Amino acid sequence: VIRLLLEAYYEPTFSNSSHGFRPRRGCHTALRDVVNTWTGTAWFIEGDIAQCFDRLDHSVMLRILGEKIHGNRFLRLVRNMLTAGYMEDWVWNATHSGSPQGGVVSPILSNIYLHKMDEYIEKVLIPEY
Repeated sequence: VIRLLLEAYYEPTFSNSSHGFRPRRGCHTALRDVVNTWTGTAWFIEGDIAQCFDRLDHSVMLRILGEKIHGNRFLRLVRNMLTAGYMEDWVWNATHSGSPQGGVVSPILSNIYLHKMDEYIEKVLIPEY
C-alpha cells in the first residue's frame, strides 16, 4: 500500500529522462531515448548508483518525503519501516541506512531520493552550461 501511495503521488513528478525502476520504463526506453534525442550532445553525466538501496540516508529520505507529505503518521510508518532492522543467523541487527532489501517500496524510495539530483541537473546545470 505504501508503494502504491508513493507511486501515485510522486510518479507524475519524475523527470521524463528518468528510466530506472519505473512502471513501463527501463533500459530499453532509456536506450531508445538516447538514440532519438541525444544527437549532438556535448556532455553527459554518468553516475554509479550500484549501492543506492544500501546507502540511502534515512534522515535525508524522510526530509524529502516531508517536503510534500504532511501526514506525520505516514512519515512515522515509513521511518519505522526504514529502521526496522533485519535478522541474520537468528540475531537482530539495526538498520542505520538503506531501504528494505527485496522490499517492493525500495525502488520508489530510491527514485524519490534520486529525483532531487534530476531536478538539480535540469534546473541548474543544464541552463547554466
